Parts: sequence; C-alpha cells; structure tokens
Amino acid sequence: MTQPIQQIVQRLHNTVDLLSGDIRNEQIPNADGLLKQLGIFAEKLTAISSNESPLVLPWCYRWVKRMNAEADIWALLYKLESGPQYLADITEGYNQLATLLGAELVTLRPPKVHLTALHVEQFSVFSDLSLTFSPGLNVFLGENGSGKTHLIKLAFTLCRALNTVAQDPAMDLSTGLTQSLTGVFGCQAVGQLVRFSGNKSAVHSTFKSAFDTEQNRIGFKFASISHQVVPEVAQVTPTTKTLRALFIPTKEVISIYPGFLSLFAERRLAFDETYRDIMQALDKLPLVSPPPLYDALKAILSEHIQRELKLTDQGFVVTQGNRDLPASLEAEGIRKILMLLYLVQNGEISEDTLVFWDEPEANVNSKLLTVLAALLAEMAKRGVQVFLATHSLFLMKELNLLTATESKIPMTFFNLYFQDGQVIADSADRLEDVQHITALDSALEQFERKQQALSGKIKVPESYSNEAVTP
Repeated sequence: MTQPIQQIVQRLHNTVDLLSGDIRNEQIPNADGLLKQLGIFAEKLTAISSNESPLVLPWCYRWVKRMNAEADIWALLYKLESGPQYLADITEGYNQLATLLGAELVTLRPPKVHLTALHVEQFSVFSDLSLTFSPGLNVFLGENGSGKTHLIKLAFTLCRALNTVAQDPAMDLSTGLTQSLTGVFGCQAVGQLVRFSGNKSAVHSTFKSAFDTEQNRIGFKFASISHQVVPEVAQVTPTTKTLRALFIPTKEVISIYPGFLSLFAERRLAFDETYRDIMQALDKLPLVSPPPLYDALKAILSEHIQRELKLTDQGFVVTQGNRDLPASLEAEGIRKILMLLYLVQNGEISEDTLVFWDEPEANVNSKLLTVLAALLAEMAKRGVQVFLATHSLFLMKELNLLTATESKIPMTFFNLYFQDGQVIADSADRLEDVQHITALDSALEQFERKQQALSGKIKVPESYSNEAVTP
C-alpha cells in the first residue's frame, strides 16, 4: 500500500475513534447501532491497509453514502457540536481513498434548512409584522410600496450573513449582519432602514432543520442613527450555518454579465450587492454530475424551450442544436428562465438552497409564466424553499392551480396592504382565501369601467374604435 493511502486510512481511523468517543462521552441515546457501524467501518479501513480494497471499498461507499443520506444518522450526529465536521472529514477521507483507488465518490450533502418565521418592528415601511413561512413556496403580493421586496431582501440578508460568518471565523455576527444589510439594500448605513416614524428597528427570525431539536433564533436591533446592528439573540447550531441562499433580482442579468464582476469591484455602480452575488453564482461552469433537480426541471422546460445557456470566455451563449448565438440575441423572458436552469446545472441551486426571486414575471409573457410556475412548483416539491414577490395575477393563479392539484407542494400567500397608515399582512394557503388582492381588485375595477363604457354610462374617447371596447 502506498504512503498516501496509508496516511488517509490513519486519519480516518483517528476520526472514527474521536467520533465514537464523543458519542459515548455525551451518552447519546439510541446510538448503539451507529457505534457498531463505525466499528465495522474501522475494520474495513484496516482491510484496506492490508491491500484488500477491492473487497471492502463497495461497503465503505455504501456506508459513507448512507451517513450523508439517512435522517436517523444525521439526527444522531447533530446532537454533537462537532458532528457535522466529523461527517465532512469522513466523507472527504473516503473520497480521497476512492480517487486513488478508482472507486465511486460520495457527495457531502448538508441537511435542508428552512426559514420558519420572521418578526420585524419599525423596519422599512412596517410598524409591527409577524410572518410564518411555508417550507415550500412563499408568495408575496401587494401594491407598490407595501414592502414585498424589502421583506424578501431582509430574509435573504439573514441567510447571507449566517453563511458569511460561518466561512470567515474572524467576522462576528454584528459585522456580518451590518455588511449584508447595507450591501443587499444598497444603503450607506443601517439606520436608514428604520421606519420613517420610528427611532429603533428590531428583527427576529427562526430557522429549522430536520436534524435540530430546537429552533435556531437570530435577532438584532439598530437605531436610526446606527451604523452597526446589535445582536439580541444568536442561537445557531452547526446545521443552520451550512444553509445556502440565492437572491435573483428583478432585472435580467445574463445580458450584462460580461465584465460586470470586475467593474463592480473597481467602480461605484447603481446596483446593490444582490447583482454581484448572482453574477458570482453564474460565473461557474456546470457540474459534471448536476443534482437530480436539474433533470426534473430540464424535463419540464424541454417541452417548451429546446435551448440552453452555455458559459464561454466571451460570456453566455444560447445553444440550440449545433448552433450557438450570443445570449443578447435571445428574448429577455427566455433568458431569465434559462438562467434558472443554468444555476441548477452549476450547483448554485439545489434541493438545500433557499431561493429568493423579486418579480420573476418581469418581461415574461403569460405563456412562459405557465412554464415558470411549473418549474417553481417542482423546485418546492423537491424541498427548495422559495420566496417570491410578484404583481402578476396570472402567476399567482397558476401557482395556486398547480398546488391545488399536487398535495406535496406546500405554499403560503402573503398579501400586504395599507390600513390606517400601516402595512398589514394577511396569509393563506389558497389564493381564494386571501383578502384585499390588489391585482385582482384592479382587474375587477377595470372590468366594471369597461361595462360602464359599453352601456354608455361613461364617455368613451373618440379615439377608441369599436373593437377597443368589445368584450
């Protein structure tokens, strides 16, 4: 056996011994089965040291893959503070062996983490607002200025800050939250986010993983004169620190991709950091083995659009058959939908990602909105938590229709509206149970005016032709 293999096997032995010792010391209940399997794994590693790898590697592959996939094992590991790191070390060690010995690799997959609730006080346009989220689709409705975009940006900011702090041990939570707030909202100081009639804002949120026994809580406050937020509560397990989130802004970005990242780093641009984030996500080549979500979405899309995005040295091109064309020549609505598929293909969106999308319907006609709704519903069905802000009554109704016929797609509508100078939020699982839908009220009011015009109750401009007022 070569020295590199010997060294990897020794590291794995040490990790297994430490993990087994921690399980016994912490007296983790119902862990006898896991301890037994760890003992067998150690025996298999010894066999590899004795040049019996062809006989034992298939067992090791199945065991490490099972450790990454089965909820009962995850639940036991996450009772330990270092449990996630043990799993990562074992998976990485096995993959190093598999690479050297020509065996199949195992993908380290962190557990799904959901944002479960958000409470804000004196933040943006909100006086006091509490929301409980669905683990699937969360659709925000409301007229302009009611705070839809600010809510999904705030939710994304929390996820982004946690991830940033987890990757940079030198950064504290206060700094991470402050930098994310100013970057995502494009403001100079956090105090600018305090409600115009208030002096101090407070934000509280909860996250939940299937492997956490308790909710994770993040809370902070800041005043109108503040330049830094003050954390009030930070109860975060290692599970939540692994969460991944992506914000897709309203403006289509494929056409402005070439040179954007270098320009953003060098110049002050009129774009907030969500545009830089999405460009960084796009600036990655497709995975050799995309997640299963990719095949599911591609199957839906291929029935309507037989094109794909491809990243080249000159930027993105749209591939159709054997022909490549600059992405700038493709329709904007199609570019947005192809972008979604590409982000899944390159691994930036997978089953454990929280996706935030501001007005996805922009520049997308109703025919393509049907396709987009099907893609979003499939994502939610497979565990992706999605947050949308939309003005499109057609998209609302299409999502409502899809979830009505598919019980595995959880969804909540949040309708924001003004009442007595404050923004109020109604929520319901079905669109027909939501009150005060601005888009619907406006459509009905327009229909009423049309009926009045047809009956001669209001004056019709002379420029209107007969066809212009026919039903």
